[in-house]
Amino acid sequence: LRRVGSCDSCIAFTSPIKKDPRITRTNTNQKLGLRGCVIHIMVEITITPDGVLFEVRGWDKVWSLRSQLTIPLAHIEDAHSDPEPAMGWFQGLKVAGTDVPNIFRAGTFYQHGELVFWDVHHPEKTIVIELEHERYKRLIVEVDDPPGEVKKIKAALKR
Repeated sequence: LRRVGSCDSCIAFTSPIKKDPRITRTNTNQKLGLRGCVIHIMVEITITPDGVLFEVRGWDKVWSLRSQLTIPLAHIEDAHSDPEPAMGWFQGLKVAGTDVPNIFRAGTFYQHGELVFWDVHHPEKTIVIELEHERYKRLIVEVDDPPGEVKKIKAALKR
């Protein structure tokens, strides 16, 4: 693993670019960051008739030891954005996955007596999905458009 790029908050798989023609709005796996690095979207959310599919993207499949999670709509209690999730030292015990405190967290963690799935590199793009009757009590994931994804999940819950 080699760190490249100029963004201190991007730990891995970033590369410096300037107006790269390969990055477009239709390329959903990459966006241009504020400091000129490529931001890889961690989780892509798809609403299905039965539930919600959370697809872990790129190398985060390796870091989190998961490629996807499918949650029935009936098991989702709430969804909200959280731009400051607890990612520091001693804020959960890693069960399986990767954790670099205050940098990124991916995988299964034991927090406050419950299992929580994390996949976050950029905390400002984080949403939290509260669950019931599932292995995980909460999913804390990074998405491209937190308000849009929360709205999409809440609309599916109202159906």
